[in-house]
Amino acid sequence: MSTALTLTPDLPERWKNHREADRLLEPVTWSGKALAPAAGMARVRHLMRRLARGSTPSLAPTR
Repeated sequence: MSTALTLTPDLPERWKNHREADRLLEPVTWSGKALAPAAGMARVRHLMRRLARGSTPSLAPTR
């Protein structure tokens, strides 16, 4: 849920109007079974911090 709200901050309003989120976060494609989910969660936390500061979330993949 936090990923969807982070990528689409107006999601509750969209749901009221029977619309879905239109943005997806690219999955982390690391081969490490333990590190890939942790990296994905770190990306979401970073995007949440950007929103808290008033910035827009950047969906460009980091390398």
